[in-house]
Amino acid sequence: MYEQKAWRAGAYLCGIDEVGRGCLAGPVIAVAALLPLQTTHPLLVDSKILTETKRLIAYSWLKEHAVWGTGIISSGLIDELNIYQATQRAMKKAVYALMSQLPSSHTIDSVVIDAMPLFLKGYEDIPIHSYPKGESWSSSIAAASIIAKVTRDELMTQIVGQFPAHGMELHKGYGTPIHQQALQASGITLIHRVTFLKSLLAQKDKTGQTTLF
Repeated sequence: MYEQKAWRAGAYLCGIDEVGRGCLAGPVIAVAALLPLQTTHPLLVDSKILTETKRLIAYSWLKEHAVWGTGIISSGLIDELNIYQATQRAMKKAVYALMSQLPSSHTIDSVVIDAMPLFLKGYEDIPIHSYPKGESWSSSIAAASIIAKVTRDELMTQIVGQFPAHGMELHKGYGTPIHQQALQASGITLIHRVTFLKSLLAQKDKTGQTTLF
């Protein structure tokens, strides 16, 4: 919807989305993606409704056709800043990383974001629009969502060797029952967000011992 209007005017649209905002462990990752004019793919939809296989197919297509920048904020910095500010910083890093790659013939004419507002210092002339469920309305946001999801899943899978007892390859840091059980059995790791767990750490089970959940 938003791409068609921009492309008819010969304008480039940057889509931004993040992944990992609600996780108990690992970074939050944002991606700013730019599609070529009049170019899209039927699998450019919300990454959450795609199977892993379809996400990887879409990601492979995006590697050939899209340009993007990535912003990664660690769990430690999330604890320091809070998740909202950390997500803002990840998105800004992603946009600036994208801009650094673009040739002079490709400028960002406008930005669309899934839900969250954003202010880009030094680029106040670029219109920025945020929409709830933006992946459903913009293939550029959907592209950013897919790239961010694949990037984060790969990162969380790579660190399995460092924290083998926590099953990061299964839950990717989200608060699933498997993850909660691993936390109870093995405690927190260096990549857990302490501020997300602080209230849980103070809970007591019926035996009077401290429990995570």
